[in-house]
Amino acid sequence: MKKATLLILAYALVLNTTHAQTNTNKSLLWEVSGNGLTAPSYLFGSNHLVGKSFVDSLSDIKKYFNTCKVVVNEVVMDSTEKKKLAYDMVLPNNTTLDKLYTPGEYKFISNYVTQVTKMDMRVVTHFKPAVLEVMLVVATAPKTASATNPGIDIYFQQEGKRRGDKELGLETMKEQSDLLFGTPIDEQKKDLLESIRKKDEMKIQGQKLYALYLQQDLDGTEKMMTDALAKNKTPELSDKMLKDRNLRWIIEIPAIIAEQPTFIVVGALHLVGQYGLINQLRIKGYTVKPVKI
Repeated sequence: MKKATLLILAYALVLNTTHAQTNTNKSLLWEVSGNGLTAPSYLFGSNHLVGKSFVDSLSDIKKYFNTCKVVVNEVVMDSTEKKKLAYDMVLPNNTTLDKLYTPGEYKFISNYVTQVTKMDMRVVTHFKPAVLEVMLVVATAPKTASATNPGIDIYFQQEGKRRGDKELGLETMKEQSDLLFGTPIDEQKKDLLESIRKKDEMKIQGQKLYALYLQQDLDGTEKMMTDALAKNKTPELSDKMLKDRNLRWIIEIPAIIAEQPTFIVVGALHLVGQYGLINQLRIKGYTVKPVKI
């Protein structure tokens, strides 16, 4: 269930393999100051399935958000980027899922997809197995994001746009889609079957992660995910999901926050650990401290 575990992480919370700087991580908002900055910037750890209503419950967060003139997300979503993503989701050469799997496997997948999503399998049979895996994770994980309660990332992006802030993305949608949907199809085939077979375990894990996020408990989440990684033995995948991306982002962030006060919204998994943004900014000489919200 290694890929399924990482998919939960990608759409949820926190993961890393060290315990650096994690004794008092009881906040999702972190102030970045010093090292020549004329005004502080902020890091906020999001959960991509939690809606704006959670932000509304954090009494002081908008006070800090309103001091910033730049909003940075993992990726800036627009219609052009969404069209590019659609091409990456489809199986190549007019292949369909019923051709990839045995009749028994396809029926097994189809029954579960229909049960969870209420969609006819024929609607999604041209998608890559990894796309279905993400769909199933999103459909079964605890969440509050909806059409009327936009996800945290989308909300801050929309608010920044509404008030005329500069919008920046740390990576492109193509880079994210390659990460999620770019693995070999044979590997995706196995991962989808395994995630459905272990759906009950995934559901329990997702519920625990969700509860830890609402408590702003980065320490507890880190421990849970460290244990999961040790069990699943997936260092190369966690490097791709976290370490490699963080090290690319930390090259860009100093120039951005030097220009204007910036509100950076990324999945909370990117905040902690040796290669997390908190520690990496400290290494570069910034003061990074939690803000009670």
